[in-house]
Amino acid sequence: MSDTKTMLAEYGSWCSSIDTHVLSSGNCKVISELQCGENSVFWLESQFPTGRRALFQAKKDEDGIIEWSPKDISVKNTVHEYGGGSFIVVDDAPYYVTVDGIFRQITADSEPELVVAGDYSHRFADLCYHKGILYAVHEVHSGNEVENMIVQIVDGAVRPIVTGADFYAFPRISPGGQWLTWMEWNMPNMV
Repeated sequence: MSDTKTMLAEYGSWCSSIDTHVLSSGNCKVISELQCGENSVFWLESQFPTGRRALFQAKKDEDGIIEWSPKDISVKNTVHEYGGGSFIVVDDAPYYVTVDGIFRQITADSEPELVVAGDYSHRFADLCYHKGILYAVHEVHSGNEVENMIVQIVDGAVRPIVTGADFYAFPRISPGGQWLTWMEWNMPNMV
């Protein structure tokens, strides 16, 4: 039998343990992406109040959580302004996107290695990997023009392989490596 008492109160007049201090103390987090590693799970966590998106890993049969992204890095992208997938896991280590480009990090305590540079004019998202080749949505801003494409990235070289549509998302390679599939759409047909 429970000792909990029910209390009736007017709407909005009850006391709550959730207050402005709790909301502004940095304890509020949002998981925005989730990927499986070989024996672990990786996720992006948006941290309040900074808005930084940090990459974490939890390993099967091990206690603790590992933070991969350095404190000065936010794992995110702004392709199509709202962003797309910001990381993938290959051989239990991530490739991830920041405003500075695509990075590969071999271990959680190693320095991120720049795979290809990016900036406001060159944005990347929705990574896919197959047999040494990285695929991504690439958005190029030139003046008032924006061009989107799907690219292959090999040894830092970026090669467009699908162009012509206004928007691209989710490039994926078939398991055998024979087929590339993706979503594309054009203005004004946004459905």
